[in-house]
Amino acid sequence: MALSFAPATSQEAKSIRAEFNLENLPDTLPPRVTILAPQLHEGILYRTSTGMVTLSGKVFDESQVMFLAIDSKKIPTGDDGTFSTGLELYPGENEVRIVASDIYYNLLERFLIIDYVNPSVAAGEKTGKQ
Repeated sequence: MALSFAPATSQEAKSIRAEFNLENLPDTLPPRVTILAPQLHEGILYRTSTGMVTLSGKVFDESQVMFLAIDSKKIPTGDDGTFSTGLELYPGENEVRIVASDIYYNLLERFLIIDYVNPSVAAGEKTGKQ
């Protein structure tokens, strides 16, 4: 025997449809983060010869952004969602973790890779000096 639920009257049916209208559902999508500088792309190695990089961009969500964190550090954002933060790099590949959440706890997590090639080390490798 199948179990079914039906409203007793057509007025109740209209009320139930209004309550389950998709427009009334909370936001289910995570925030979007756009990196404006430097030109980084997820999964693609970005190489630099400087030990410090300023990461700037914009975070946006249909409801409201609750927080943005880069490498576990909460990053302040402007009213328009813009942000900027300095990243200290270590020689070699640096994995940068970006996490953003909206007020409905929809989470975005992305990873970027920045390869810091110390110019003095690279020059030493070319000449054979240590």
